Amino acid sequence: MHKHLSNEKGLTLVELLAVLVTGTIIFLLISNVHLFGQKQYKSQLEKTEHLYDVTYAAKVITREIRKANARVIENVDAKDNHIRLSDSIEYKYNSDTQSIENKEGTPLVKDIKRFYIKKSSSKVNIEIESMTGEKIKTGITLRRGD
Repeated sequence: MHKHLSNEKGLTLVELLAVLVTGTIIFLLISNVHLFGQKQYKSQLEKTEHLYDVTYAAKVITREIRKANARVIENVDAKDNHIRLSDSIEYKYNSDTQSIENKEGTPLVKDIKRFYIKKSSSKVNIEIESMTGEKIKTGITLRRGD
């Protein structure tokens, strides 16, 4: 029994503190890397969602312009932040809600910083920019049919 009590194998207080400090430093480094990864993921996800929204809005408006017949194309009213294809098809930028809305005021996409549209004699240029800076520019050549 005396042998077991006089056994000097084990950890001293200094060794225990060194292990705890080292473990804490490693834990903090790992948690910081993890938190940085989460922030990057959220940032990338937000940018991707905004790019998708901007692309979606451009596709919808482009599709509506392309579907319009020649008579409607002649009467397209497009300037600054508003396009009107007919009495029922209209898109405009609402700076209060920062969204592109249809005629009824229903948002097509939100978090839009800028919506610019301009019509020349044979082309409609569209530029949409999200709040995070994602931009899309497109030009639609107007073809007049019989």
